[in-house]
Amino acid sequence: MEAIYHYIADELQSPETAMNHFEAIAEGIKTLEIFPERCAIVEELLSLDIKVRRLLVKNYSVFYRFDKDTVTILRVLHQSSSLDRLLFEIGNKSD
Repeated sequence: MEAIYHYIADELQSPETAMNHFEAIAEGIKTLEIFPERCAIVEELLSLDIKVRRLLVKNYSVFYRFDKDTVTILRVLHQSSSLDRLLFEIGNKSD
């Protein structure tokens, strides 16, 4: 999330927008405490028997795992980003 903030604040020269996005993503992640199972499982990984969920916040996808009482954030990506690399990384980490 820090990289997202710095990209928007520095590269796009919009610190206010950067803070708004940062806060929205952080708030979205915080809501996972209440009902983490509400988000859809990523279909591309389900076929590999890997359960990763996706929370959509603004133009970002928050990828996470939920096991028992623990939510683990794996990656936050802009929705225009390719998922191929993420799917490969998550698939390899499950071994």
